[in-house]
Amino acid sequence: IENGKDPRANLEKSISYFKKVTEMNSTSPYSYNNLSSVTQSLAEWEYNHGIDAVPRYNEALKPAEKALKLAADYPFAHFNAAKILAGLARIELDHDRSPQNYIERSKAMLEKGIKIQSNIAGPNDELASVLLIQAESEMTQGKSPEQTIRKTEPLIERSLNLGATRSAAYVVRGDANVLLARWLMKNKGDAVSVLE
Repeated sequence: IENGKDPRANLEKSISYFKKVTEMNSTSPYSYNNLSSVTQSLAEWEYNHGIDAVPRYNEALKPAEKALKLAADYPFAHFNAAKILAGLARIELDHDRSPQNYIERSKAMLEKGIKIQSNIAGPNDELASVLLIQAESEMTQGKSPEQTIRKTEPLIERSLNLGATRSAAYVVRGDANVLLARWLMKNKGDAVSVLE
């Protein structure tokens, strides 16, 4: 996906294969989660390329939910469903609609998954990113996002402690600082302390 080539044909082929796998083994949460994950990848690509990704995100959510019905304690299904819900939240925010329902559901999925398996860095980055969507939503409503942004820091630190080379954690930290700086510039006229 990151090499600049259009991945849709390959992702569609993968989706087709994973659908066959779920038909052959309809009791495997792993099969449904894999189907959901590859479908989510296609939805994310569509979103990043200006294609309406809502149908694809909804398509990805169904097998994630099926995986969770089959294995409620499968952390990766929680993480995957949360990422899909965060994608839907971002789209709601982009269209000036409230993303709160998706944000709350995504946070709950991530928190439950982290409770089940706490030694993985990525979900902490994802939870911080979801909080940043919430903070951005607060800003669009004229509310201060400072408290929500500050909640990201312990998650970022936990992620870095679990995997010190995690570039995603640094990206989230940068995003948090930029969002806070935007708020401070708009409302207090000074963001130097945040950007130093």
